[in-house]
Amino acid sequence: MSLDNHDFAISYVLGLSHALNIAFSKVLSASGEKKDLLSQLSSTTFKDQLGVAKRVTDDNPHLYYEIQHLNKYSLKTIAELGQAVQEIFDCVNKGNEGDLLK
Repeated sequence: MSLDNHDFAISYVLGLSHALNIAFSKVLSASGEKKDLLSQLSSTTFKDQLGVAKRVTDDNPHLYYEIQHLNKYSLKTIAELGQAVQEIFDCVNKGNEGDLLK
């Protein structure tokens, strides 16, 4: 695998998963809800996601930044994540169930 192909793949394998979990944590933090209350109310999916997000945010933030910043494909991947979130927002906002999971 070439270095360029490696970096492209890593922008998804590490970059996307880290960005998604950092975003998840930021949304929860900004919500003002107490983590203990959310954990008590949570579903299996939420508990699993919270566990992954916690491992990401408890690790080295400088490493995660460098993974994003030093990979020339990271901005493309993060933009794709942003577009996907916008598409979800639009489907929910417009009541377009059919397109939500396409």
